[in-house]
Amino acid sequence: MLRPRGLLLVTGYGWSTVSPEIDAVMERAVLTPIRPHWPRENKLLWDRYRDLPFPFEPVAFPELAIEAAWTLEQMVGYIATWTATRRLMERQPGFLGEVHAALAPAWGAERRQVVSPLHIQCGRHGAT
Repeated sequence: MLRPRGLLLVTGYGWSTVSPEIDAVMERAVLTPIRPHWPRENKLLWDRYRDLPFPFEPVAFPELAIEAAWTLEQMVGYIATWTATRRLMERQPGFLGEVHAALAPAWGAERRQVVSPLHIQCGRHGAT
């Protein structure tokens, strides 16, 4: 329930980026294989909520992102949490090992800056 003039903020994080080289490997080795396994509802987030019915006065909100310095193991662990990854692994249990092997040459042993943009829809209830 939202009170009159109350503010509603809907947010989720988008695809993470690391570097052009690593992002290309992520697309080929991770995102393409898991794409068919995502729940249909994830499209709302990927489309930045623009197709979500949102009957509120729009409120401008700054662009934000989550940033973290991760090792390759942390990135693969994060990928393992995705619904689509878990669904694919039911049929392809070695998938994460393949992901690690594909990313390792580009990632190296160091920590990399991982940036996940936040997709935000913000609005105010119009009633007074």
